[in-house]
Amino acid sequence: MRFIIRLLQLKMKLILSFLLLISGFYSYSQINPKNITIIRDSLGVPYIYGKTDSEVAYGLAWANAEDDFVSMQENLLTAKAMLGLYKGKEGAGLDFIVRLFKIREYVYENYDNQLSPDFKKVLEGYAEGINAYAQKYPQKVLVKNSFPVTPKDILSGYVTIMTLFSQAPFIVQRILDGTIKEYKRGFRFRMTLGSNAIAINSSKSDNGHVFLAINSHQPLEGRFSWYETELHSEEGWNIHGGIFPGGATVFLGFTPNLAWAHTFNLPDICDHFLLTLNPQNKNQYQWDGQWLDLEEHTIPLEVKIAGLKIKVKKKAWWCKIGPVIQGKDGNFYAIKAPATTEIRVAEQWFRMNKAQNFQEFQDALKIHAAALFNVIYADRFENIYYHHLGLIPIREKGYDWNHAVPGNSSKLLWDKCYPLEKLPHYLNPDCGYLFNTNNTACFASCEANNLNQTDFDENMGLECYINNRAQRLFELIEPLDKISWEDFKKIKYDICYSTNSAFIKSFKNFWDINPQKYPDIQDIISKMQNFDFCMTRENTNASLWGLMLAFIIDKKNYSSFEIMSGFMEFSEQNYIEGIRFAVKHLKKYFHSTEVKWSDLFRHRRGKVDLPFQGGPEVLAAGMPKMEKDGRLKNVAGESLIMLVDFNPKDGTHKGFTINAYGSSADPNSVHYTDQMQPYIEQKTRFILQGFENQKKFASKVYSPEPK
Repeated sequence: MRFIIRLLQLKMKLILSFLLLISGFYSYSQINPKNITIIRDSLGVPYIYGKTDSEVAYGLAWANAEDDFVSMQENLLTAKAMLGLYKGKEGAGLDFIVRLFKIREYVYENYDNQLSPDFKKVLEGYAEGINAYAQKYPQKVLVKNSFPVTPKDILSGYVTIMTLFSQAPFIVQRILDGTIKEYKRGFRFRMTLGSNAIAINSSKSDNGHVFLAINSHQPLEGRFSWYETELHSEEGWNIHGGIFPGGATVFLGFTPNLAWAHTFNLPDICDHFLLTLNPQNKNQYQWDGQWLDLEEHTIPLEVKIAGLKIKVKKKAWWCKIGPVIQGKDGNFYAIKAPATTEIRVAEQWFRMNKAQNFQEFQDALKIHAAALFNVIYADRFENIYYHHLGLIPIREKGYDWNHAVPGNSSKLLWDKCYPLEKLPHYLNPDCGYLFNTNNTACFASCEANNLNQTDFDENMGLECYINNRAQRLFELIEPLDKISWEDFKKIKYDICYSTNSAFIKSFKNFWDINPQKYPDIQDIISKMQNFDFCMTRENTNASLWGLMLAFIIDKKNYSSFEIMSGFMEFSEQNYIEGIRFAVKHLKKYFHSTEVKWSDLFRHRRGKVDLPFQGGPEVLAAGMPKMEKDGRLKNVAGESLIMLVDFNPKDGTHKGFTINAYGSSADPNSVHYTDQMQPYIEQKTRFILQGFENQKKFASKVYSPEPK
């Protein structure tokens, strides 16, 4: 009898163990958190130390969760196609994309055979860290049953983000709302994205050093805002940089040997195909002269609306090309993008993190898994380098890939992308500098070193425009025989428009307006026609121009990339309406039209409200959003700024950083707003090097709490 009881007890223990395992209470690799040290500097930025890469990944997940668990969960919920349970209809739209492109299925099918064992351990350590935090603080979990998170969930997050950036969701939206025929290559983004990167070689600097400005322009808050960290393992992971919340690898940053920046580029990396349906059977499509059956799918979605969970089913199909949806115009379209089936991008970033020299960094890039992004690189070995990355399909010639192409022939079904070496790139140009500001890759240095746009296939869909930031940057760098560190910083923080840029030339007819035609605003027009094109704090003209352009751009529904490329046509009536709006707005909220730009444009968070200088499409960029009190709030642009100085003579480096708000997204944290003042003063802080130094000046040193 006693034996039977003990057997039953053992059986219950096994059942309980299994239940605990699937509930996330047990971990993947049983990392001991006491082996991990998190050092918080005076501004709360975490420096994470561990013996192994997986321990460091665990510590990164824990530290990031302490500072912004909400944004981390939003990205992970998207990866798990559960965002609708938190964000409602908006989130369900992204869940639909994840399921439509079968992102999770592809990751699960290819995880074991496409990733290296050491990187799998990193993902396992990260998953264990975030699960431990969710277990410790269950009250902070946004959606029930969203934990545990698996390594495959984390990887699905990377693939999902690449899919979003590939503009596949934008094309899906255009098909569904019936505007797909208006689609035009190069005008895809409706997001506030940008970035600057500047590399100066030892031949161009006044002291023989190598400089790099890492200056991504992202939203200042939320799931695509930058989180700063530093990672150290005894296995060679040694980097300071930025991640998006929930990222298991540093996306851009610097090591003792090298550094790199990313900027967004816009190659054409997603196509849509118009299917020909069988008139006798609408469930069949034409393919190489035959009628094939569409594979029908029902996509289940869960949406939380007004506190209620609602289950929704959406119909989609699958064909030889990929997922198929029916448009508002009644047609069936197939969509294909390499980003949806490339799962190695996270490992590519990991290899970039661990590269010790230029050759190893190039080897990491040769994984060729990043769907897009420019990479601008510098190192202590006196190399500067720029590569336009992208999974750009090799398309059949003779077709207009700007629009829908026929989806009835395997002839058009591309299966390869241009190899890395065929994409635009530069290494150590003679004039000693490289840059990118989301402009064409063929304007990246002095004229003699620039690539020729005609050398690249038109079907690659490469950018061909020079935006204001690129033009201004060139005009500031080119006249200087040598560049000092102070010159470098001054250029990076410039806040003026170039009168030679397409952006400013777009408004050339503004100076044709005769102020006397409009007596009520005659003085205002005359004043605005004397604008010096600098968004300085004291500039009252900047307030009038800023409000006028915001009104016109909003009315005409321009995207950020249409603005920066300068393809705008404003009529005199547009200007007059915009000026009257600006005058009315300033009188309503400020009782005057003489309002300083910094009184109108503010850098705000919580109780902190500071003056901002800069603006859209200047080098020190800021994107405004109208507030209820009539002010403009800075919501995107200058975010995590990193400036790196390599000394090739002694092999040392210096890093300087600042973030827009602080290291924490918790309003109750002292680090919620403590970087705002130096940020608006265009100051950075020096990054201390070495465990003992960092520990000596730390605000806190600890290990993640035991599970």
